[in-house]
Amino acid sequence: MDKIAVIVGAGDAIGSAVGRRFAKGGYTVCLVRRSAEKAAPHIAAIEAAGGKAHAFACDARDDAPICSAGSTRVACTRSVMK
Repeated sequence: MDKIAVIVGAGDAIGSAVGRRFAKGGYTVCLVRRSAEKAAPHIAAIEAAGGKAHAFACDARDDAPICSAGSTRVACTRSVMK
């Protein structure tokens, strides 16, 4: 089974660094942030380090998306399996 790390609030350098750390450990990284498009530099950094990454849009300040965190995990898992 693939190892998947879901990082919520991955919009800054800390989230990117955490993502790279998980990628080095063999995890596929799913970055969750308000704008999936703005995750591009973080994804590029993770992939440049030899990892795999995907981005999903979600505003962590809003309860509704957080309640559907499981669906983000499912979406990430489906991305990994492609």
